[in-house]
Amino acid sequence: MLGGLFTLALLWVAPTLFSIFGAKGLSLKCALAYAYSAFWGILPLWCFNLLSAGLRGAGLTQLPAKVMLGASLWLLVISPIVIFGWGLLPALVLTGAGIALSSFYFFALLLLVLLL
Repeated sequence: MLGGLFTLALLWVAPTLFSIFGAKGLSLKCALAYAYSAFWGILPLWCFNLLSAGLRGAGLTQLPAKVMLGASLWLLVISPIVIFGWGLLPALVLTGAGIALSSFYFFALLLLVLLL
């Protein structure tokens, strides 16, 4: 729940926050494109890390590591496809990078839950 609230808060204040950091014009537009696509992956990130930490604390250290390795392979494959485009899929550039990162944590969490 805290992850969801934090995500919504960041999505709401991102333009102001990035402007305070000095982003303007095209750099602000690019930062927002990445942030809006990557922030949706924050909730799966929190859940995955919380579940992984619990499993490691219970002595199951290999399962979270293997899931992270498997999900990393997904990230290596999907990142260039969504960033640079492939076939009929257009290049999504920074938005694609955020989508790849969000999908990485979503599939890592899904895989970890299914393997429990």
